[in-house]
Amino acid sequence: RVAIGADVAIVLLGAPANGESEGRDQDSFEQPGLELLKIVASVQRKTVLCLNVGSPKQLPPDLLQAVGAVAVCWFGGQESAEGLAAMLCGEGWGAC
Repeated sequence: RVAIGADVAIVLLGAPANGESEGRDQDSFEQPGLELLKIVASVQRKTVLCLNVGSPKQLPPDLLQAVGAVAVCWFGGQESAEGLAAMLCGEGWGAC
């Protein structure tokens, strides 16, 4: 219901707690949480998917077409949330 009335919906999906490690191979490249994304994108065309992951992920093409944008954030450390928020709000894009 919130997504319907919002100007834009932001869905942040990450890796499961035990899903990614440098010490072992992954079982799959599938991204958990896609059902939530499908529901939100079905009611809000302006949906931004933010992936907080440490490796490539497989996303269905039809779902990629249903969202307005995808940002792959990787694992950015303790300041990653602040950086993501600044990017989503258009901050920090001035002259270098």
